[in-house]
Formats: sequence, C-alpha cells, structure tokens
Amino acid sequence: MIRTYDITNDFADWCYNRAVDAAHKRDIGLVFSMISALEKHIEYNLSNRKFKSQASVAKSRVKDLMKAMKSQKYLELEYCGQEFVDKWNADKQRRIDYLKSLGIEGEI
Repeated sequence: MIRTYDITNDFADWCYNRAVDAAHKRDIGLVFSMISALEKHIEYNLSNRKFKSQASVAKSRVKDLMKAMKSQKYLELEYCGQEFVDKWNADKQRRIDYLKSLGIEGEI
C-alpha cells in the first residue's frame, strides 16, 4: 500500500488568519499563542522532508507575523489562503452592489 500525503497549508493558513483576527482586535497574547502553535507545528509535524514546501510556507507565515508585531504594523495584516479569497469576493460583490445602487452599470 502506497501512502499519499495531501500537501496543503490549511493549518498554517488557519493559525495565521486567527492571529490576524487577534491582531485586529489587539489581543496580542492570542497572536503570540498562534505564533507558538505554528512553530510547534513546524517543529513536530513538518520536520519530515516530504513536507519541505509546507514547512517553508509555515515559516514564512511565522516570519510575517513576527515582523508585523515587532514593527507595530499588525493592523495592516491581511488574511491568506481561502479565507482571503472568500473575503475578497464578498468585498467585490459589495462594491458592485454599491455601484449598481448609484446607477452605474456597464463594465463593472
């Protein structure tokens, strides 16, 4: 039996997005808890060579969070992954609806 591994970044993206939520609410303790969870995930779950690309993504998420926290620019953080796409599409639809309510039609 051959094992196959689904290479996704779902957990890293989820932790990052929860940290972004906490940063926007100024809950710094939760941000550092999510950073710690990501670091533990990298250390224990992604140490195998099979997960090298996944570990690289998770490390970049930790790096981005730490950089934002150190420079006090954590309010500028945005979601990543599927949550970013969902939020982007919802905002896009909201803007389209607003333009239609103003009577602007055509190439939207």
